[in-house]
Amino acid sequence: MKLNYKQVIVLFFLILLIFMLSVKTTYRICTICGMQDYERSLFGITLEFISEREVDEFRTYEKWQNLHGTTHEHQWVEVDEFGERINTTNDSLPQSSK
Repeated sequence: MKLNYKQVIVLFFLILLIFMLSVKTTYRICTICGMQDYERSLFGITLEFISEREVDEFRTYEKWQNLHGTTHEHQWVEVDEFGERINTTNDSLPQSSK
């Protein structure tokens, strides 16, 4: 069976759509210091090369470490909606006096 260019283009976009729909991103945040963690998976298999571990995007871990002067074991909680939960968690963290 020989495919013409229209069928190849449709097949390409169909495969691309399947990949886009099967990628899942899980957001987690540390309840102690506010460190973020993003885990991406494709068809249920975690892909470490596109996942990001221990991201301090809002510099909450740096603030926590300056306040307490030590490190800790992260206590991760999974968040459904990234933006609102991150903001409320970060607002509830202890603030440094700087």
